[in-house]
Amino acid sequence: MRGVMLFACEGIVAAAVMAMYRATWSTRNDAARVSAFRHRVVSELFWATIPVLILLAAAFPAVMVVISGGRH
Repeated sequence: MRGVMLFACEGIVAAAVMAMYRATWSTRNDAARVSAFRHRVVSELFWATIPVLILLAAAFPAVMVVISGGRH
């Protein structure tokens, strides 16, 4: 189970990094497009909160196993 969870976390991180780089490269020279996405606090907080919640949901069971000494 731990291997599956690790693989899922790696996939999530890889997808997030690829999306970040794609967004950065596709808008870096287009000032109109960049200004359209800036200063939208609600959307920025929403998209920043989703990965944090996913990581917390994955980390909590792992921490509980570590604390219990590997017994689950």
